[in-house]
Order: sequence, then C-alpha cells, then structure tokens
Amino acid sequence: MNKVLDFHADDFGISKNSCNDIFSLINDGCLNSISILPNMEHFEYGVNLLNQLSDEQMTHLNISVHLNFMEGKCCSNKDLIPDLVDEKGFFTVSWKKLFIWNYNPLKKKKIINQLKTEIDAQCRKCVDSGIYKSKKLRFDSHQHPHMIPIFQKALFSVIQEYKKIGIETEFVRNSRDILSSYIFHLNLYKTFSLVNIIKCLILNFFSHSLKRKLKKNNLSDQYLSGVFFSGNMDYERLSVILPSYAKKAEKKNFSMEVLFHPGTVLESEITTEFVKPDFNIFHLSTGRKIEFDSVKIFKEKGWIR
Repeated sequence: MNKVLDFHADDFGISKNSCNDIFSLINDGCLNSISILPNMEHFEYGVNLLNQLSDEQMTHLNISVHLNFMEGKCCSNKDLIPDLVDEKGFFTVSWKKLFIWNYNPLKKKKIINQLKTEIDAQCRKCVDSGIYKSKKLRFDSHQHPHMIPIFQKALFSVIQEYKKIGIETEFVRNSRDILSSYIFHLNLYKTFSLVNIIKCLILNFFSHSLKRKLKKNNLSDQYLSGVFFSGNMDYERLSVILPSYAKKAEKKNFSMEVLFHPGTVLESEITTEFVKPDFNIFHLSTGRKIEFDSVKIFKEKGWIR
C-alpha cells in the first residue's frame, strides 16, 4: 500500500504498566502515533518515557492530546468548571450529559465555556511538558466526546485562540469508521459486536458536523478504523478489512488512523481516579493484550514502515 497508515495507540499515561506496554511498541517501531492523557496520575511517567526516545524517533511519532473528561481529575481549577466535576475535582461528565446539554439552550453557553477552560488546561499541560517542541498540536478524546457538537464548539474555539498566539493545530480526529468497509465480509458477521455497531452509527452521525469544522479551519479530514472492532482489534480480522479500507483512503487522499488500545492496565493500578466502574472492564480486558500482539504482527508483516 502506498498510503501511509497511522498505527495509533490511545491511553498513553493511564497507568505505568500501560505506558510500558505502549512504549515498548514505540521502541520496536510498531507504532507511529499515540494519544497521551494529560489529567491522569501517570502523565509525567509517560512524558519521562517519551524523553528517552531519540530525536529521530520523536520526529516520526505523532502525539495527540487525548482530552479526558470521563475519568480522573480536572487540570483546571475545579471551581471554574462546577458542572463537569464533583467537589474533589473528579469528572462527572458522561455522553448522556453532554448530549442533553447540547440541546439545552439555557445551559449550552455555560457548558461550552467550562469545556473550553478544561480543554485549555489539559492542552497547556501537554505543551508545557515539552513533548511537542516544534510539533503542531493534535487532538482526540477519551471515549470520543469531542464528536458531540457542544464539545466541538469548545474545542475549535480553543484551537482558534491558540492560532492567534502562534500555536498551530494539524489534526483533530474524526472518529468515523466507514461501515461499508465491513459489510461485504460475510464470513466476519458472527464476530461483529452490536454495541460497537451502535457506537459507530452515533459517531458517524456526529462526524458530519466535525467534517464541516475541519474544512472551515483548514484541517484535513481522515478515516479511522478502531471503533467497529474496539476492544478486540485482532490481526486476523483487521488484515481482511484494511486493504479495501486503505484503498478508500487513498482514493480520497485521506490519512487513515488504525486505533488500538494495546496498553494493559493492571488490577492493582485501578485507583480512585478511575471513576467509572464500567470503564474498568475495558481497561482490564484481555483484549488489550490481543491488541498489543496484533500491532506486533502488523509490524512483522511489513504493514508498519
């Protein structure tokens, strides 16, 4: 394939063990893109690992701010974002709340301002850590809430304000799995997850408004593979799907992000900052080891250059 694929790992910084797993893949040349969580306890641990990379490795590694409003503590003053956190500063945000706020004219402006405050604080933490240096900013989010229009408005407002002071952005993830790339593979139907299909439909619905904002801000649209098989991005199924999927990206001159969660969180690492018990099932899942192994196989097979 001529088109360069971004083999990407989310959740860098969520725990020490997860950081170590992802860092080992970076060192082995298995990843060319990661997202780092600014607000979790082990953010600095992850930054220290990145500082061990050579200049050449850092040059070829895309790093996105993994905006996190779903777990952990806020990076801004908790008193400035009272609707987003509890009295201790832990996030209480959910997709349901953001969806409701998006259509509530009485609270929308207030929530957008609070989202902007925290987005800025998380972004500043990454910039101040030195991991960007001469790089342009990249953005995505933990559990994809940036796809909801109310969050989009806050994010692009921050992006525009940063541009005024000379801090450029080059990428905002459009979390859109192209479902047509999956439906013709009848032999895989029994392996499809209904929950992931529903997630894709919701994200794809919101992707249209994000696409317009990307165009308005002179940012490139792109494809993604990582929601439809989320939790089990195994080599066997992906190697069937990706060739035709990548051809679609080439035809549109899009980049394509192949999204993995290859860092395993240990049960002993689940602390009070993991505020959503349902998420812990995913964090502790054996699927993370499957995805770790899958990335290594893609490297061995020559997909990652």
